[in-house]
This record gives sequence, structure tokens and C-alpha cells, in this order.
Amino acid sequence: MTLTALADLWDKRGDPSQAAGLERRALDLSNRLPNPGDHAISHNNLANYLHDQGETRASACHRLAALCYGLVGGYGNMLRQHARNLSIAMAAARDRGEDYPLPTLAALLAEPAFDPLRRFLDERGVPVPEFQQAIDELVQRGT
Repeated sequence: MTLTALADLWDKRGDPSQAAGLERRALDLSNRLPNPGDHAISHNNLANYLHDQGETRASACHRLAALCYGLVGGYGNMLRQHARNLSIAMAAARDRGEDYPLPTLAALLAEPAFDPLRRFLDERGVPVPEFQQAIDELVQRGT
């Protein structure tokens, strides 16, 4: 929580790069703890900071991770916020005439940085193809 608060402070000071670095550290620590809600928050915050730096693809990956933790963890309010953030990012890309680079869940889980999410889904027996369908439906409803 302290690193997340510091990241927020640096973001408010106009330094999303410093904020992203601190939030990455917060995510690394939260990945060692059992609360998936904390993982979702760190992924969402990191997505925001990366977006502010123009790192759209990396931001999209973390938005998807936040969404996954929210869906599987059953965090209704958090899930709505993450879905809303994703919808806003996708709409902004559309307004710029761009495609939003949201990866598939399988592609995201193949990236080593998202091993904690892969383990989280494996431990809960979440089948990736069916879960991808649920994500696709949520994205279609939200955008």
C-alpha cells in the first residue's frame, strides 16, 4: 500500500515514469500475497501510468490482468471500474482511428511477467478458452 501511495504521489507530481516504477514494485510485492484484489489494483494503476507514458500495449496487458483478477475474484465494484477504464481506453483509441492492442488471454499468460496471473487462474481451474469468451462478452458490452 505504501508503494502504491508513493506511486500515486509521483503521478500527481506529473512523473508517470516514476509512478510506474513504484507500482511495478508494489505489484511484485502483492504477487507474493494472497489477496487477488490487491493484484487487480496494482495492475490497474500500472495500466494508468503506462498509458500516460504512451505505452499502450503494456497498458492494455495490465488492464486485461486487472479485469481477470476482478472477474475471477468476484470483486463486483472493482470489476466495474476496471471494465470502465478499459472501455474508456478502447474508445479513445477508436477516436484516434487506432485499434486498441488488447491481447488475448492466452497471449498474456504466455508472457513471463504475467506468471502470477497464470498460476492464479490455474489454481482456480479457470479454463482459458471459456474465460476468453467471458472477457470478450464483457468487452463488447462495455465498449
